[in-house]
Amino acid sequence: TFNNGRLLIFHSSYNGKPALKEIKNGKIQIIKEYDQSLLSVDQERMQQVINDTKALAPAKEYGLILWSHANGWLQTGINSSKNIPQKKEPLAFGKEYNKNMNITTLANVINDENFSFIYFDCCNMASIEVVYEIRHSTPYIIASTTEVPGDGMPYEQNIPLFFSNPIKLQDACINTFNYYNCQEGQMRTCSISLIQTKYLDELAQATISIYCNYNTLPDDFNPQKFVLDNTCYFFDFKQYIKELTPSYDNRLNT
Repeated sequence: TFNNGRLLIFHSSYNGKPALKEIKNGKIQIIKEYDQSLLSVDQERMQQVINDTKALAPAKEYGLILWSHANGWLQTGINSSKNIPQKKEPLAFGKEYNKNMNITTLANVINDENFSFIYFDCCNMASIEVVYEIRHSTPYIIASTTEVPGDGMPYEQNIPLFFSNPIKLQDACINTFNYYNCQEGQMRTCSISLIQTKYLDELAQATISIYCNYNTLPDDFNPQKFVLDNTCYFFDFKQYIKELTPSYDNRLNT
């Protein structure tokens, strides 16, 4: 199933020591345990786990799947959401014991690791702000601009694709979309994107150029929201740029 690769999982729970585990021959093996002095969302712990993974399982390339709660991007400098009202919670990746990891902190850990891909199996991580911040960590990011239902991606279908040669990232996106598209009611909901990060610097320059020439939105502008409440920070970036200027720059189609 793993095409001579290895599948390692970092598991942290309330009832035992955090551990780096490997799924091998249908069984789960613990290959390293950690003390409980650091949380999973601490920069030092995440860096430690990545370093241990590369030391204990040497390989030509690595992919990274990040599973947790997440709520996108709003840099606040706040690492803990404890005692902060829910609607004022800083937007970030991860949640453990009411603490989060700011996106800039995540970038500090992963931006030099050269992962072949990163799959965010969590909500709101395909925003332009997030992917731009971590653009140096990988050539490909898979993520959702909206909320991800609790089931997450269909791991039994996607894991073999991550070990194929070449890696079938587009097929993994299709699997995830189809998994939810065939369901009913509130469970029939999914947005998923495959982002090629090498174009993000060009996108930034095109955006700067547009802002330098146009900085006023039309009075009747009605942006598409991705979170339907009064604390919404997520809008359709392409629509926003198109509304900002009548001479819409086609480079943003990249």
